[in-house]
Amino acid sequence: RDLTVTGFRRGALPICIETFENTLSYTYSLLEIDLIYSKDSVIMLNHDLTLDRTTTGNGQFSDYSMKELKELRLKDTNGKITPYRIPTFEEALEWGKGKTIFVVHRRMVCLLETIKIIEKFNAEAYAMIMSSFEDAELIHQHNPNIMMQVFMNSQERIREFEQTGVPWRNVMVFVTHETPDDPSLFDTINQRGALCIVGTHRNLDRKVIGGHVNIEELKYDYNSLYRIGVDIIETDIPVHVSRVVANRLSSETYRSRFLR
Repeated sequence: RDLTVTGFRRGALPICIETFENTLSYTYSLLEIDLIYSKDSVIMLNHDLTLDRTTTGNGQFSDYSMKELKELRLKDTNGKITPYRIPTFEEALEWGKGKTIFVVHRRMVCLLETIKIIEKFNAEAYAMIMSSFEDAELIHQHNPNIMMQVFMNSQERIREFEQTGVPWRNVMVFVTHETPDDPSLFDTINQRGALCIVGTHRNLDRKVIGGHVNIEELKYDYNSLYRIGVDIIETDIPVHVSRVVANRLSSETYRSRFLR
C-alpha cells in the first residue's frame, strides 16, 4: 500500500491522538509531530508556539505547565472546540507502537532528551528525527538504530551528506516542496538505499483546502510525483490524497523491494 506523510501544520487538523487514529482509519500514514516544552519542561505536541489558534488557551505555550495545558481543549480547523486534549510526546510514543511511524520535528527541544525518550519507549523502529547533517552525525553516534529525515535538494548536498559518515540506511530524504530542476536526484538517492519525500502542502494541497479544485482534478498531478521517482508524499490532507493514489501498484516504486 502507498504511504503518505501527514504534516500537521497551519491550516491542518490539531495534533492529537484522536486525529492520528482518524487518519490511520483511512490510510497507512507516517505522522509528522511538532515537539514543544511546557513551562515545567514536559515535552508536548503542538505546532504553534502560542495557544490561541489551536486551543482554548491564549498566550505562549511555554508559559503554562503540563497540568494547565492538559486542562485546555483543542480546536478543529474551523475554530470549533473539540473534546480533545494536547498529548505529551511520551503519550504519543506509547500509543503509536505498531500503528505508525512518527517524523519528529523537535524544533527547540533538546536533541539528547528527544533521543532519551525514544530509547525509553524502544521506539527506534517507529520514531525518526528531522535532522540537519550535524544533528544526524550526533544522533548516529549516540544511537545507530535511530532513523532520521534529512533535507537534500541537490547533488552537491548528497555529496556533503556522504562526508558525514552516516549510513544511507539510516535516513529518509526530504527532497523538495516543488518539482526539482534535476529529477535524477531521486534515482541517485534510491541507488544509495534511501527513500525520497516530496511535500505538497505548499502547492497542490492548498488548491484543495482553499476549495479551488476537487481532489479528483489533481489525481494526475499527485500520481505524477511517483512517476518521477518520489516514494512518499508529505501532505496536509492525507485522507484525500490516499483516495487518488490508492490504485497505484507497489511494483512501480523503489520502495516495493521492502514490501511483501
